Amino acid sequence: MKKLAVIGAFLWPHFGFAFEPALPDATVQLADKTTADMTYALPVGVAENDQVPTLKLRGQVEQQSWRIDEGGTSPRAVMETLRTQVIEQGYEIMLDCPAQTCGGFGFRYAIDVLTPPDMFVDLAHFHFLSAIKGEGEDRKGLAILTSRTALAGMVQITEITSGGVATSDRESPQTETVRPVQRPAPETAQTTDLISELQTSGHAVLEDLVFETGASALGEAEFASLTRLATWLRETPEIRVALVGHTDNTGAAETNLAVSQGRADAVLQRLTDVLEVPAAQLEARGLGYFAPVTSNKTPQGRDLNRRVEVVVVSTP
Repeated sequence: MKKLAVIGAFLWPHFGFAFEPALPDATVQLADKTTADMTYALPVGVAENDQVPTLKLRGQVEQQSWRIDEGGTSPRAVMETLRTQVIEQGYEIMLDCPAQTCGGFGFRYAIDVLTPPDMFVDLAHFHFLSAIKGEGEDRKGLAILTSRTALAGMVQITEITSGGVATSDRESPQTETVRPVQRPAPETAQTTDLISELQTSGHAVLEDLVFETGASALGEAEFASLTRLATWLRETPEIRVALVGHTDNTGAAETNLAVSQGRADAVLQRLTDVLEVPAAQLEARGLGYFAPVTSNKTPQGRDLNRRVEVVVVSTP
């Protein structure tokens, strides 16, 4: 087994990859998913107006992710190791950027990312690289995303093999889930664990919120998740979070974007006007149905996809 000159790194077993990533010793594989024949939109440019330029490649798509249980592992350091190997294996780098250069929030939610717990992305601390190799029907694509949680590093690698170029445009890829995400009903949601989840993974769903059907108005109840979140934010003024609204895929994209933005705005307003959270610690975004956590084919799936999430944008 060939070893590389990196801290505790080794050549990861092949697992079907043509590209073989080198990762630190304290690494646990979380996901390994292969789709035999699909078109994948490989990001090749930074986000502009929340749109990411892509190169569409057709072929077998393999997605894997890992958790690096090693303190002090930064997304940049992990990417530096992987970038060297990408070049050594003959790939041409198309895009190589840290979070803010890539486009931050807009870039993260325009690209294909595995769902938690298989991949977590800190919006303020991630690094992305895409590359291609070969020509025509022999062209291969590679997308690498590194990030972190409070306790570990995170890596996702997507490889497109045995395919050719379909087209090049500015569309974002369609996400597919690795497994259904189970979420407790509002009355059983453990809101006391909300802050722990935010500190560990960088984002969490506000489980107990109630909105009027098809509308953006937030119910008048005192929601435990918002009370807990507000207390944490007031106690840690250096923390900044994004409130992100999501819908299922029922109806037009424009309508869903408006509803999701309205719901995120409603949560922000409750936090500032009623729970006295400084507005500077908050931002609100609506993503409509473009970032599902599971399939919209069932009522249960659509219910899971209708949500407002808290995403940690900046930390001390």
